[in-house]
Amino acid sequence: MELQFTITPAHTAARIAPQLAREMQQHDQHMGKVTRLQNRLAASLVPRLVSALAFTLPLAGGLAAIYFPQRVFSAEKIIAMVLFSLIFGLGWWLFSGRWLKRLQDNIKLKPIPSGTPLRGLNQRLVEAKLRIPLKAAEGAYRLLLDDQGFTLIHANGATGGLAWEQVTYLEQSPDFYCLACTELHRQGKAYNIPKHSDAMDPDEYQRGLALLLEKCPVALGPA
Repeated sequence: MELQFTITPAHTAARIAPQLAREMQQHDQHMGKVTRLQNRLAASLVPRLVSALAFTLPLAGGLAAIYFPQRVFSAEKIIAMVLFSLIFGLGWWLFSGRWLKRLQDNIKLKPIPSGTPLRGLNQRLVEAKLRIPLKAAEGAYRLLLDDQGFTLIHANGATGGLAWEQVTYLEQSPDFYCLACTELHRQGKAYNIPKHSDAMDPDEYQRGLALLLEKCPVALGPA
């Protein structure tokens, strides 16, 4: 028995939609993990950075004030630097806690949003990647059925098919019946047969599909 059908751009759009949704869901989950990690790092590192800068800058400024303008180390300058460091360190230890807490409380970190400004661009790139192989599958087909298996012939001459005993997966989408052997299924591929055809009599096409499903050795999965 021979069935004829055409895979159209509308079929391609329908096939892309669920794949694109899965890809973008994975993208959003990944970006959500990255954003949460960035926010945690910012929340833990920024207060430490503020404390380090608040301690280092005044200390470095005081030591520089002692060193300049002569720019020569002398015993007096070294002693002055050591005394200044000790006094500053003691004062920091005694009085910096409350001041630092107030300073850190005044620094309002705006959380990084979970979305990304590049999401739209990434979605277009993913859609383009998905569209390339599906676009190549568009065109007119002949599906030949016999007792040994099925043969699918594209209008451009490309031929494929499976023996019935090779069919290990039979699934369906809203628009297609999808048949695959174990190797094709592992690669995420399948032979996609439209549920409806404008290339031949609708009733005859449905009788052919019924024969196809009858000869498949596996049960049809849910849509």
